Amino acid sequence: PWSEMFPGDTVTLTCHINGSGESLKGWNFTWSRMRETDQGQYQCIGRKESVHFYTLTNITGDRPQAVLTQDPPFPVLFTGENVTLKCEIKKGSQWKYSWGKKNQQNLLEKLTSKYDDGHQTYRLQSVTVRDSGQAVTSPHSNSLLLTVYETPPKLQIPMETPSEDIYTGERLTLTCTVDGDSTGWKYLWYKDTQRTELSNIENDRTDGSSYTISSAAPSHSGQYWCRAHRGGFYSHYSDSHKVNIQVFLHFPGDRPQAAVIQTPPGPLWFTGETVILTCDIRRTSGKWRYSWAMKNKQGALESLTPKSKEDYTISSAAPSHSGQYWCRAHRGGFYSHYSDSHKVNIQGEDLMNNLPTKVTLSCDVQGSSTRWVYKWYRDGQEIPISGDGDTYTILSAARSHSGQYQCRGELPERAVTSPHSHSLNLTVYGTVLLSYFVFIEDIYTGERLTLTCTVDGDSTGWKYLWYKDTQGAVLSNTDSDRTDGSSYTISSAAPSHSGQYWCRAHRGEFYSHYSDSHKVNIQGKRFHSYC
Repeated sequence: PWSEMFPGDTVTLTCHINGSGESLKGWNFTWSRMRETDQGQYQCIGRKESVHFYTLTNITGDRPQAVLTQDPPFPVLFTGENVTLKCEIKKGSQWKYSWGKKNQQNLLEKLTSKYDDGHQTYRLQSVTVRDSGQAVTSPHSNSLLLTVYETPPKLQIPMETPSEDIYTGERLTLTCTVDGDSTGWKYLWYKDTQRTELSNIENDRTDGSSYTISSAAPSHSGQYWCRAHRGGFYSHYSDSHKVNIQVFLHFPGDRPQAAVIQTPPGPLWFTGETVILTCDIRRTSGKWRYSWAMKNKQGALESLTPKSKEDYTISSAAPSHSGQYWCRAHRGGFYSHYSDSHKVNIQGEDLMNNLPTKVTLSCDVQGSSTRWVYKWYRDGQEIPISGDGDTYTILSAARSHSGQYQCRGELPERAVTSPHSHSLNLTVYGTVLLSYFVFIEDIYTGERLTLTCTVDGDSTGWKYLWYKDTQGAVLSNTDSDRTDGSSYTISSAAPSHSGQYWCRAHRGEFYSHYSDSHKVNIQGKRFHSYC
């Protein structure tokens, strides 16, 4: 009495009149088929005199589709796990099922054991590699590919804050992952021993795949493991991951100290040069982000961009870039201390050829009309002077005069001495100087001559260019073994070498003014006189 029939089934249709014992004598029955194939609608009509009844029944011939499912639906299984396969046909009832598996040679093997409930389910207990293959129930079902790995899954513990140094108060998250297959796993965590599971796991992942330490402390240091399980199957333990919470006593408040490093180094830079400041977190490593601040000459404090990079670059320096610079680093919600201030001094481009040569400093004991005698100090050392010393004059300033100057007053006859004055910082910057190593007035044909170019008092990072007779064309052959070009050598002098020579210094994109010119006069052959 199936409601649906399928190809290959045998069916018998019977027509009768339902009644209360009424005899079927005198009834005539007529069968008709609505379509020519076996599939379709059948009609039975019963007639007796003027009374007739009819009924309809359907015979369907669609081939049913078997649907194969897997529970649990993991794409990859490991040795020892359990899995259940189920075959289901939505249409009809009282089905019986047969099972098969395509092996690695693509041959169909009939499965004859482990059946249950009319063979509709096929259970695999503690799977092995031999269970790998393509499961089918009939040529008209879908297939399921079972992949069983013999080796247990490998676990990894990457750290979301990768660093060798973790500081007290930082937030740290460890994550456990199964290589290549993350479906259906739950995770357990262990510290220092694999016997005791960590119960307090701060994370928002329901599978326990992450372990978060909100505020690191030295007690969190140790070895960490994780382990994955799926149903009753457990993976091996992961490799251990060492976490070391640092407490550096030389860092106030257990925080690292930032420092500003300047490239190229030097106390003075000129308009147009490139200056790079680097924020260095000493004795640490890891992925830090950085913030920069500057106080200009007017005392205004401003934040600088970019805020995330280790380097802050001044591409084309100008006097407006002069000021005090600070930096600090952070990762997550953890911040280092600010660096000490770093002074950047950018001078105008005409400074090098417009230096004052005379400098006068004055000292005075305020509010006193007494005649004091004054003493002067540079960098803590007394400077010998003559007279009362209320002024100190440098007639021709040189780089060597740079330093911190102080004065104080004395009354020798009364053994009275005033305190030292405040410090005054005097910086004398160098000029480009051109000199030569043959100190004679006449240079003769065939002699060797070397010209040397220097920046007075500041030789850091400079390279040099040479010019003859005109400042427009650079001499290409300096005949020098100095890579910075600071010397120009004439190996064998000739009259054609006579002329005016200049040199010029540059550092990055910044160029100094030209030096004073130097005249070179090459004489003919030297004549010797004999007595």
